[in-house]
Amino acid sequence: MTLTPQSNKAYVLIINSLGFTALDNAFELTSLDAKYFEENETIDLRDAIQLVKNVNRYSYTPNWPTIFGRHLGIATHGPVGYAAVSAPTIGKALSTFVEWFHIRSECYTSKIIEHDDTFEIRIVDTSGDTSFKEFFFEAFMKSFEVLIALLLGRPP
Repeated sequence: MTLTPQSNKAYVLIINSLGFTALDNAFELTSLDAKYFEENETIDLRDAIQLVKNVNRYSYTPNWPTIFGRHLGIATHGPVGYAAVSAPTIGKALSTFVEWFHIRSECYTSKIIEHDDTFEIRIVDTSGDTSFKEFFFEAFMKSFEVLIALLLGRPP
């Protein structure tokens, strides 16, 4: 039996709360409905991919992944967010965020290479879907920007 990668339902709830499109549109061609979220903590990656395609199609703005990424800060990531903010350097903060985010979304692999004064962070999408890959990149990069601004006390 092959296990389907999962993503935390919190991300769908954030997307819904931001009102990019009606729920019926967002859930089109998925196994999702409002009741599903009362009973489950995660969604299958295939439903997440379709949800992204649906929001791409129906959203009032093409910039919705960036808007979504702005909302992925320390408050939405609890202990992971706190650990990232508590890290001694920006590189360690970003590394912490990348390493621990994986427990909430199984759609990527990562490799972190620490040098004397730099960090190289490699993130590889494993969804196999171009739309999802683009969404994930935009949202993740915006969340990095928000985290860096928080740590620096100003935009990078």
